[in-house]
Amino acid sequence: MPFKKNDPNINRRGRLTSQVSEIRRLILKRLNVKRDGKAAVDRLIDKLTAMAITGNLEAAKLLLSYAYGKPETVLDAIGQAERPMTLRELTMNEIERERQAQGNATGQAETGKEPEPSTEPQDTGGA
Repeated sequence: MPFKKNDPNINRRGRLTSQVSEIRRLILKRLNVKRDGKAAVDRLIDKLTAMAITGNLEAAKLLLSYAYGKPETVLDAIGQAERPMTLRELTMNEIERERQAQGNATGQAETGKEPEPSTEPQDTGGA
C-alpha cells in the first residue's frame, strides 16, 4: 500500500519509548522466572543448544552469533587474490600489487598500465 499524504491511519508519533521499556521489562521478568531451579532463559539456551547440536542450522547460527558475534566479512577484492582479504587488510599497496599481478597474468606491462591501443585498422566484419 503506497504512502498517502495526510492518511489518518499513519502513526505519526511512532511507538512510544515507554511502551518499549514496559515490554522489555515484562519479557525480562518472564525470562528470569525459575521453574525446577532453572530460569526460562537458561531453558531457552539449553533448547537452542540441543537444536543446534542435532543439525538445526538456524539454531546454530543464532547461538554462535550471540556467543562469538557475527563473522568478519571477507572480501576477494581483486578476484584472483591468493587468499581472500578482509577490508582491514586491504591497503593501497596490496591493491596495487594485485593489479600488477593481474596485469602480468593477462600480458600487460609490469607497470600496471593498460597496453597501448593498436594504430592498425581493425577488421569489423563488414563488407
